Amino acid sequence: MLKGEKQPVKADCPADLNVLANIPEKYIPSAQQRMDIYRRIALIRTEEDCDDMIAELIDRYGDPPAEVITLTSIAMMRSEAALAGITEITQKEGWLNLKLSSFEMEILSKLYAMSEYTGRVKVLAGTSPAIALKLKGSAIVDEAVRFVRAYDSAKNALTSSVI
Repeated sequence: MLKGEKQPVKADCPADLNVLANIPEKYIPSAQQRMDIYRRIALIRTEEDCDDMIAELIDRYGDPPAEVITLTSIAMMRSEAALAGITEITQKEGWLNLKLSSFEMEILSKLYAMSEYTGRVKVLAGTSPAIALKLKGSAIVDEAVRFVRAYDSAKNALTSSVI
């Protein structure tokens, strides 16, 4: 790697959310087929990948239950988070905690300025950089996806204004 080049971003970020996200045995009875689908869902990287997987599931097994849709959404979010420099996502006591590969106050300022996040975002003290979002409502995965995308958008806006 040449001096000054950015380190490649790993392709995934662990996410520990208090949601039901699995493939029920009633939906796919074969353990082998369920494991195959779990592996393939873990490879989802884009909306298109997610849409293709859901279309295939519908074609092969019928309409997927909510927990399968949640599983695909989380897989896509994890990939987007990793690309944005988020290294881990956890949910604790009404907060969504995001560990970051690096902390930039300008990104946090942009998030603070968004009306949806006013008064809901804070910096977490600790050995690695992290921020937290106060959750509201019960659509945790949707909120997590929106926040990851808002973080990425704020980061990209900062990066493009520096160039």
